[in-house]
Amino acid sequence: MPIMAEAASAVPAVASGRVVATRRPQPRCAAARRPQPTSWARGGRRTPVRVWPSASRCRGGPMNEVVITVVGNVVSDVRLHRTSKGEAVTSFRIASNARRFDRNADRWVDAEASYYSVSCWRGLAHNVSESVSKGMPVIVTGRLRQRTIDRAVGDHTVRQTFDDIQATAVGPDLARGVTTFERTKRPAVVRTEERAVADAMAVIGRAPDDAADPADGSADGSADVDDRRTRDADGQLRQSA
Repeated sequence: MPIMAEAASAVPAVASGRVVATRRPQPRCAAARRPQPTSWARGGRRTPVRVWPSASRCRGGPMNEVVITVVGNVVSDVRLHRTSKGEAVTSFRIASNARRFDRNADRWVDAEASYYSVSCWRGLAHNVSESVSKGMPVIVTGRLRQRTIDRAVGDHTVRQTFDDIQATAVGPDLARGVTTFERTKRPAVVRTEERAVADAMAVIGRAPDDAADPADGSADGSADVDDRRTRDADGQLRQSA
């Protein structure tokens, strides 16, 4: 039965007649987070089991979406731009070459390359624009979309289909090199830290940009210890009048 199969997958083990449950991944939808009561038969007895429905059964959840992971090389310039609403978007093209075993030649050969247009939004857009460049081997995970356009070629129209990926994660292919990681702060955290610094500087009676006097470059705004000593031509110090 489908319910029993789903319940069996939700309960990994049974010990001494008690159901041993483990924590299941929690979907974002509030309706899916509520476990649905059902039952599971064992040894002639029906033991109550809580079954978590999949996220696709939620209203507004992902339905029939294709999530794809592509390994390939960046074959275009990485461009960062903004939409009419001010949202940051980074786009680039990626080529993926699949390899297959040719039994006639008894060796691995490269199959025809597949090309994808990748778009990254918001915070991911800024990080990708500063980390990814043309020719870099990357791994892209995201939602796959297809778009079709008609182009006029001479006196006839040619229909072309493009595969687009709205990326949720982009990273370097570490099978082909090494890299380092630097965590970025969210804009809200940066603004909070800036306000904290401004408040602290206001408490001690100066603004952050007034730490140095532009007139003489000294840290406290005074002259160099009010020193009026000058040097003679031979380099000896003398006290000016």
